[in-house]
Amino acid sequence: MRCIDPCCRFNPSMPEFYPVFTKDEVDLLIKKGIDKNNFTSEDGKHYTVVFKEKEGLHNLCPFVRDNMLCSIYENRPVDCKIWPFAIIRKEKGIYLAIDTKELCPGIKKRVGTEEYGEYVRYLIDYFGSNKITKMLKKYPKLMAKDHSDFEAICLLDKLR
Repeated sequence: MRCIDPCCRFNPSMPEFYPVFTKDEVDLLIKKGIDKNNFTSEDGKHYTVVFKEKEGLHNLCPFVRDNMLCSIYENRPVDCKIWPFAIIRKEKGIYLAIDTKELCPGIKKRVGTEEYGEYVRYLIDYFGSNKITKMLKKYPKLMAKDHSDFEAICLLDKLR
């Protein structure tokens, strides 16, 4: 599902919602010609983007083109691929969750439909795959802390 609003805008007072890029994702983007100065990292494993523009009160992702399409769409990070869904850590485990506050229009109109259910099942399978399980163990900051804006959908058993 291709959506562009409000995914690419970030509240400066909520950096926990900035997309996280893995070192592997950043390395691939640099190989493809993206300037390394578009990223910042505190630990050398997990990166966020360096915001350069504002749209109203929000930071605008530097990879948004003038036509509002993503310039790295084919190589965007997992965080962007699954938004408004997220993987969150709660006391009792790791959950697939959805951001109910900034729910994207594309998902909002599909909630409760067969298409929505199929997409949730796809995400559950995706995050249960060995490749993604290994990636989440290697890059634990891809799993967000529980937040009141997120509603847990289901426990991801393989990630316990």
